[in-house]
Amino acid sequence: RRGRCWRARTARRRRGSAGWLVSRAVPRRALLAGWYIALVTPPALGLAASGTLGWLAVSGRETTPPLLAYVLALAAVAAAALAGLALGALVAAWLSPIRAAAVALAACAVVAAVALLVPVAAPYLPAAGPLAVAALPEASRPVGDALRATGIGLAFTAALLAIARVAWERT
Repeated sequence: RRGRCWRARTARRRRGSAGWLVSRAVPRRALLAGWYIALVTPPALGLAASGTLGWLAVSGRETTPPLLAYVLALAAVAAAALAGLALGALVAAWLSPIRAAAVALAACAVVAAVALLVPVAAPYLPAAGPLAVAALPEASRPVGDALRATGIGLAFTAALLAIARVAWERT
């Protein structure tokens, strides 16, 4: 036997809100943004801390990279991490959380493997961020390489988040 409450929850679920979870209707795009921000904060803090420690470790050497190039290379790593989280948000629109995490992890591993095994493709993938940090001492154009890697990572992030928003609105 199903009553009015069941029909109201079903209607809210079809309409695209998460009202069936809480007493007030919350648009799914707000849930997507909230989860994304919640998942971005810990890696951002960890990257800031590790970047500071990394700079302190390399700043005393004779082949110290320029500070701007180092910061931009860390921004490229952050953009690659954002792209991975955006991929997870996209896959989570269709799969259960455990399966979505597994698929996102496998996809990120494939991108990293392609970047390492096919050096020609590496500058055009989101994995170019960590590679830019690794190649910073030998890079002929460290600022340009880091900016390109950051832009590619952010472009992938924007595209994946746009597709994820559409996918979440349709599910």
